[in-house]
Amino acid sequence: MVKVPQEVTHEVTHEVTEEVTEEVTRARASARAAPAPSPVAAFAALADETRWTVLEALADDEAVGSGGLTASALAERLPVTRQAIAKHLALLEGAGLVESGMVGRERRFRALGAELTALGRRLERIGDAWEARLGRIATIAEDLERG
Repeated sequence: MVKVPQEVTHEVTHEVTEEVTEEVTRARASARAAPAPSPVAAFAALADETRWTVLEALADDEAVGSGGLTASALAERLPVTRQAIAKHLALLEGAGLVESGMVGRERRFRALGAELTALGRRLERIGDAWEARLGRIATIAEDLERG
């Protein structure tokens, strides 16, 4: 029987453990992947000033590219507890506006820019439709005025 040095077995075990952990994380992430969030759920989540502030902080962090913020890091910036931030983050994540992932032992959160952009586009289409309607009303009013 060949005796393998303990350092080698430890290194191999560590590598395999890391690979399995990464695969489990990917599987969980894909299992959590949901269809596009409902605009109603998104607006309900954004109906709170603290959640707006949390989302802005995550968006600012995304611009810097630090890889997300923890609930503790967000709580340091805001006048609320870490537990309250965690609840706000869970609501934002449930609405599809934020995603989280483990980095080492920390759960980091980041804003989902694509979802926010899609939500903004929907609002823009509604605004454009109203602008067109108001333009038609203005034209009718001008025609009536001219008689």
